[in-house]
Amino acid sequence: MSSTDPVSNPVKNHDLDRLVSVTLTVKEWHELTSAIDELTMGDYAPNKDGWRWMQEVMGVADRQTIMDLSDKILRTCDQERNE
Repeated sequence: MSSTDPVSNPVKNHDLDRLVSVTLTVKEWHELTSAIDELTMGDYAPNKDGWRWMQEVMGVADRQTIMDLSDKILRTCDQERNE
């Protein structure tokens, strides 16, 4: 993100309820969920003030929203693996 102004975020010009599809390899899926886990719960995860700063300055979603997204990705991948 080149700007720290969340209002300038390009997402504001999109329908936020529109569904999107992403195709990942197993390696990409693992790397993505590992990064999310590290960001939200790992040794390098921001503290409460760090999260507040990321939300206010960078426009990042709150920690629980990111964890919920990770859970959704994991459930989807587990379902596909079991089919």
